[in-house]
Amino acid sequence: MKLDHEIECLTIDHVAEVCNFDIKAIRKIILIKLIFNAIKNNSNSCSPSHLEIANFCRVKKITVIKHIAELEEDGFITKQLRLTECRSCDTNVYTICMTNFSNRKYVTGD
Repeated sequence: MKLDHEIECLTIDHVAEVCNFDIKAIRKIILIKLIFNAIKNNSNSCSPSHLEIANFCRVKKITVIKHIAELEEDGFITKQLRLTECRSCDTNVYTICMTNFSNRKYVTGD
């Protein structure tokens, strides 16, 4: 079942749009990483580890966890825990909420 905030497929144009958002640089980089991973999956979702994101962004894992929570709070992404058979947390699945992007402030050239 397709949710309202889901779209068929992300493109590099979505990355360009994120670059113009008026949000902290680290959040942009994390969001761009998630979009790139989703594009590779031919989807609007992906499941990179916190460590993979941290290595890409050249920040600590705790920084990634904090900013992912803030991206989720701001409506850029949703996060769902994917559990293993033994009920421990295996991975997070991140879904990019592109329909919420139209309400975002953009950086101006002023």
